[in-house]
Amino acid sequence: MKLKNFAIVLFVCIMMFSTSASALTITVVPSDRTTFSDVPSSHWAYRYVMTMADKGILKGTSTPVNGVGTYSPNGKVTVGEFLTIATRLVASNNIKTSGNFPHWAIPYYHAAVSVGLITSDQFDCTSYVLNTPISREDMASILVEVARVNGETLHITPDIEYNMLDYNTITDDKKDAVCAAYSNGLLTGKSGHLFAPKDNLTRAEVATVFCRVMNYIEREKVVLTYVGTERGKYVVTEPVETQNMLRPVYSVQFGKDALNGVRYGVDEKGIYVEVTAPILPNVINDEYFFDYSFDVYRANGDYFAEGIWFILKPGESAKAHFVSFEETSVSLKMLGNGYAKAGVMIMSNKTNRYPIFTANNLYPNRMVIQRSDNMSVEAVDYNSSHIWKGIGK
Repeated sequence: MKLKNFAIVLFVCIMMFSTSASALTITVVPSDRTTFSDVPSSHWAYRYVMTMADKGILKGTSTPVNGVGTYSPNGKVTVGEFLTIATRLVASNNIKTSGNFPHWAIPYYHAAVSVGLITSDQFDCTSYVLNTPISREDMASILVEVARVNGETLHITPDIEYNMLDYNTITDDKKDAVCAAYSNGLLTGKSGHLFAPKDNLTRAEVATVFCRVMNYIEREKVVLTYVGTERGKYVVTEPVETQNMLRPVYSVQFGKDALNGVRYGVDEKGIYVEVTAPILPNVINDEYFFDYSFDVYRANGDYFAEGIWFILKPGESAKAHFVSFEETSVSLKMLGNGYAKAGVMIMSNKTNRYPIFTANNLYPNRMVIQRSDNMSVEAVDYNSSHIWKGIGK
């Protein structure tokens, strides 16, 4: 057979999958493209399979006839086969194939251990293990190490686990790896928003994940979906500047709810403020807290007393008296006007962009909404008379 315009794979050894281990061979790829009858252009993995085949990294499972073969996209990938591809891609210098080995994949196993793709505790170096179909969660744990060895620094997007309905079925010590793979676009999961951690990796999937980790094909944009939860209804889940902030309509609603629980009053110790933070919807109630601050001013606008500040979880209450700068109580005759401010903040990310809701007794029929970085200010209708009723304002 005449071959022209050879595309010789940089790794020297090229991976060829088949139904038996002996089909792993060294090969080169002719410029005449081989296609696969069982991976048509309409197949979800077509571009990944063809990219890996064109690079000579993966081959089909039958001898092509007139340039058409089979790929067996639903065929299983063993631990040994996965380690072979991984090490040939990122650890070729560590593969030592000279000598006799009880299993053909042992040199690749040792290469994987030497660069930290796996540990000997993670997988035994036995024919039984190397011939076992690899699970998707084990694939993910190795894949993130391939990315690391390949020079990529991976991050974990907060709440990425909400993209998987079956997240809780992932083995605990593999959850971080799966989350890192999802966060960086190495994995996107199966249909139905499932990761299927115990399922075996297929040949179509192996082409896909290695295309992504090696950046042969641009990865899809990572978007938080909060599938199976109500959280996305209330919270901005898109990867934008306001991510994890409350959506505007609920931000205003919860801001009003926060101020609804505020009361100014007066007793023998002077003017005080009393607060009860509202309860939020269950899906976010344990995730957010309320930031309250209160100030009082003289009629001429002078600020003459220490402010009061509370950080409250939903449902919590607090009370405090104002104290003047002279460390005396604050009486009604000293008071010109008062402010009540509330902000709703996420506990895990105390962003400085959360809105501040402000009520002022001089304008009892409106509430001012201001982002704490002063990027925007707006006023909305709000009757705050209940706040000031106890001090006659």
